[in-house]
Amino acid sequence: MTKPMVVWLITTNRSDVLTYHNIMKKLEIRSKMKIDLKIVSWVRLYDSLVKAFREGNQPDLFALGTTWVATFAHLGYLEPIPQNIGFPPAIAPWIEECTQYKGVQYAVPYNMSPLVMCAQQNILDQNHITREDLKDFAGLYNACQRIDRNFKTHGDYDHMPFLFLLKADVNMMHSFFAFLFKKGWKFPDINNTDSTIVTEGLYETFQYMNSLLCISGNIKKEMYLNYNNLYDKFYKTRQVTFYLDYSNRIVSDIMNERIKGIERDHSLALLPLPSQSQEGKNYLGGSMLAVSAESKNKEQAWDIIKYLTEDDTVEMNAMLSGDIPALDIPFWKKHGDDPTLQMLYNEMKNSISYPVHPLWRGIEVVLAEGIYRSFLSINQQTESEACEEINGIISNTLKKIKEILDITWEI
Repeated sequence: MTKPMVVWLITTNRSDVLTYHNIMKKLEIRSKMKIDLKIVSWVRLYDSLVKAFREGNQPDLFALGTTWVATFAHLGYLEPIPQNIGFPPAIAPWIEECTQYKGVQYAVPYNMSPLVMCAQQNILDQNHITREDLKDFAGLYNACQRIDRNFKTHGDYDHMPFLFLLKADVNMMHSFFAFLFKKGWKFPDINNTDSTIVTEGLYETFQYMNSLLCISGNIKKEMYLNYNNLYDKFYKTRQVTFYLDYSNRIVSDIMNERIKGIERDHSLALLPLPSQSQEGKNYLGGSMLAVSAESKNKEQAWDIIKYLTEDDTVEMNAMLSGDIPALDIPFWKKHGDDPTLQMLYNEMKNSISYPVHPLWRGIEVVLAEGIYRSFLSINQQTESEACEEINGIISNTLKKIKEILDITWEI
C-alpha cells in the first residue's frame, strides 16, 4: 500500500486549519494522491521540524519561515529545486534571496504578511483624519492625540488610539523593525564578520513607539495583554483605533465580498505604516515551501507545491484565511482594482526583511529579548535614566549578536 504524502503547513489562526484541509481534499480528488496533512502553529513549527528531522519522522513537504531556509539548508534538510521546474518570480527581490543558500535555491515563496495598521475607519472619519494625514510619524502621532482628546471629551477614558503587543517574542521584534525600516534603517551584511550594526535611530524609535502607546495614559494596564485580548479589543469591543497587525482578517473579508458577494465591514480599514524617509521600506514576513531531502516522493511533493501556488488555489486561500501570495501571479492583476489589495501589493514590492544567515534563529532570540527589555525600561524610569539603560541594553544585545556571529567560521 502506498504511503500518504506527509505535508506540514503553518497556521496563523484557526480558520487556516479548515482552509488547508479543503485545499488538500481537492488535490486528493484531482490527483488520486493520498495526503496526510498536519497544521502547525508558527510558535511550534521550527522546533517541531528540527525534532522530526532528528528522529527521522520528517514530512515530505513543509512550510518554513523566510529566515529559516538558510539554517535548514545548511543542516542538509532541504532538497534543491530541480532545474526543470519553474515558478513565477517573487514580488520583491529579497524574497528570492531568502529561498537560496550558497547560490542554490531550496524553497518556493508562498504566503507573505505585510505588517500594517488596521484602523477603525469610522473613528478616522469622525475626527476628519485622512490617509494623507497619516503619511509620516508626526502625522500619526498628531492624529492619535486628536482621537484621544475627542474620546476623553465624551467621557471615554478607556479608548486607546494606538496599540501593539508588548511581549518578549519575535512579534514584538517585527513591530519594532517595521518602524525602524520605515526610517530607512538597514541591517548590515552580517555574513561579513567585520560589519557593524548601526545604532543611530534605535533609541528614537523606542521613544516614538512608546509615545504612541502612552497617549491615552493606559500603557501600564494594557502593556501585558496577550494577543487574543488585544485582537478582541480592536475587532470586537472597538476600543482601539490603530492596531499594528497583519492583514489576514480584512483581506479575507475583501475576498469574500469580491468572490461570493458577502458584504464586508467597511468600518475597518488597512493602512500602511507611516514613513519617515524616502528610503523607508516596509517590513514583510511570511512562509516558504520546501521539500525534504529525505523524502521518497520528491516528484509528488513538487507537484503539491505547484498546486498550492496556482492562481485558483491562492485565491481560495486568500478568501478563506486572508493569506496573500508572495509570487507575482495573475491573482494580483485580477484583484488589483481593489485599493486595499493594491496597497498591500505596493507594500510588498517596497519591502525588506532580515538578513539571510544560518544562525539568524539565535540572533532573533537575542534581539527580541533586548527590544522587550528596552520597552520595559522606557516606561519605568525618567527619560535620562531610560536613555542610559536602553543604550546599555543595545550595547549588550549587540555584544551577544557578535558572539553568535563570531562562531560563523565553524559553519
